[in-house]
Amino acid sequence: MCEKAENASVKCNFTLNAEDLMTAYKVAQIIKSDRRKYVYMAILGACGAVNAVSYFSSDDKNLFFLFLAVVCFAFVAVLWFVPGYFIKKSATESVSGKEIEAQFFESYVSLVCEGEQKCINFSDVKYINNEQLFVFTNGGNDVTVIPKRVLDEGDITKIEEILTNSEATKD
Repeated sequence: MCEKAENASVKCNFTLNAEDLMTAYKVAQIIKSDRRKYVYMAILGACGAVNAVSYFSSDDKNLFFLFLAVVCFAFVAVLWFVPGYFIKKSATESVSGKEIEAQFFESYVSLVCEGEQKCINFSDVKYINNEQLFVFTNGGNDVTVIPKRVLDEGDITKIEEILTNSEATKD
């Protein structure tokens, strides 16, 4: 449980959607561009191109070269599209559609969803102030999102002041 405080500086209610989570994943770099993936794609693409050229330039039209080219290009397509599909699917499944109440205090934010309370101490997290979201992360895959679409300008300014004056680390 969070420590008791008299008055919250900012209160808001919101429901997360998949777009909010996808933006938060990108901003918090949970979706990382894996350089190895691009290296594998380049190698497979080059192998596919060599096999395709070998098939089309030879007189005997060995189908093995065409088969290898198709397999290489298929793997490139899988490496390109499948990770994004699973990330979108995960974001869609993670959205509960339940209303969340957020209350900002000087040193923490309290989130309540269906009676369950989660406190995020600003000293324990890094925050990202995106143009669409406030994102809090512990450096791992734990991400908490407060969408700015539910806040008015005065509340956004108050939250920015709270975060600036707190022990929170800006990422």
